[in-house]
Amino acid sequence: MRSYTLTEASNHQEEIFEQASLEPVLVTQRSQPSHVIMSFDTYQHLIERLTKLEDKALGKVAQAALSQSSMVGTETFVESLKKLAIS
Repeated sequence: MRSYTLTEASNHQEEIFEQASLEPVLVTQRSQPSHVIMSFDTYQHLIERLTKLEDKALGKVAQAALSQSSMVGTETFVESLKKLAIS
């Protein structure tokens, strides 16, 4: 990833946007990473990938929770409620 200072980014906008169409570009301010410039296609790809990974991670958490739960079916639940109401 190419890196430019904020001043360089201001002075070389066209070059930076051309580079950003190929790969993300890092902009630094006071020698610290400040911004990343990238094409919309790259950004969209990253967001889609992140969404898929989040869904996968949440699915694994849900599956683990389900396997450790002591859930009962609807009929058992309703019968338990009826017994509690009678008591």
